[in-house]
Amino acid sequence: MKTLLDNPLYQEDLMKIGSADFIPWEALKGASLLLSGATGMIGSCIVDTIMFLNRDIGLGCTVYALTRNLARAKVRFEGWSGTPLLHFLEADVNKPIPVPYHIESQKTGS
Repeated sequence: MKTLLDNPLYQEDLMKIGSADFIPWEALKGASLLLSGATGMIGSCIVDTIMFLNRDIGLGCTVYALTRNLARAKVRFEGWSGTPLLHFLEADVNKPIPVPYHIESQKTGS
């Protein structure tokens, strides 16, 4: 089954987004990111872009994709299956979020 990631125009878009010099992608190098709405239009593009950068430039950013429907997320991101840098958390943001991973807080700024 063809996915969005198989579309040459979408791949070109990901390359353009990933090479945009006005987005400080290097700030995410080795970071962990919790992204809500991961299967939505904007969220899924963010996940795809970060996974693309992980693959192509070694960004090393771990994405914890928050979704209400785990099955839908697995189908949507099947092109990235097998990567240790993409994890799914099934939850509703209106309820406490069960996080089975250790999360460290990092303060920035003054």
